[in-house]
Amino acid sequence: MMARFRLLAYIDYDNNDINLVGHAFPNRFDLTVLRQMTAEAMWEHVYRRLRDAEPNDIDVDVGSAASARRAARYFAIDHQLDALYTPTQQYGGEVTIFTPRGNRTQAEQWMPFLAVRPNICELDIKGTKEEPDPHNAMMTGENAQLIASELNRLLDGRTMHSDI
Repeated sequence: MMARFRLLAYIDYDNNDINLVGHAFPNRFDLTVLRQMTAEAMWEHVYRRLRDAEPNDIDVDVGSAASARRAARYFAIDHQLDALYTPTQQYGGEVTIFTPRGNRTQAEQWMPFLAVRPNICELDIKGTKEEPDPHNAMMTGENAQLIASELNRLLDGRTMHSDI
């Protein structure tokens, strides 16, 4: 149910129609009660009821309906921008891409943006309880330490240049 809650904000963040809530969550809410609430109060009520009814269905409790809906809206906008972005030229410098072991295909998706084939550094990155997808968990906990160690190893002996 929480995934459905986030999906409503992802698809149509500004839609505060009570009937949409009734359709998305049949027989879970008294629509007469929801109609008496402001949009913000309605979404908070829906969020808390869904969270309390199915605590194992929530990936990460972000604390409020507003936070969960903003996060979903952010991802929707991010995905739209990704789809619209077209670079005007390829990057010609050296690139190293860190990726979870066995995930070269995702790293190779950067090829159209690069004039030179990147160095792909596969690491034993693991998902976490909070973020089961290893790619999304790359910069957390032990994974961040693993990447930092490998980055330090790669940079060791190189001279860093600055235009400042």
